[in-house]
Amino acid sequence: MTRFLVRRLISLVPILLGVSIVVFLIVKMIPGDPVASLLGPTATDEDRARLITEYGLDQPLLNQFFTWLGSVLQGNLGRSIARQQDAAPMVFDAMRNTLVLSGVAFVIA
Repeated sequence: MTRFLVRRLISLVPILLGVSIVVFLIVKMIPGDPVASLLGPTATDEDRARLITEYGLDQPLLNQFFTWLGSVLQGNLGRSIARQQDAAPMVFDAMRNTLVLSGVAFVIA
């Protein structure tokens, strides 16, 4: 039983890495310009250049991925553009509510 669990946990690593690559690439392929949506239509070229450098969008895609992955592994999920607050507490609150709902549904079932 222990060997089975260890094998499963080891096989989980490449799966999570693959899922993280797919999620990162899907986010990169979403149409629209994140810099334009953050700054708005009245932004100057200097503002755009500053924000692109600040977020590392001028880096190669591989560097962006590893920076993003490192941040996610540390629990830093970034900031919500819509609410202008950290995304991690919002995700954890939603996860807590989802777990409570799932637990209640499991007990009822």
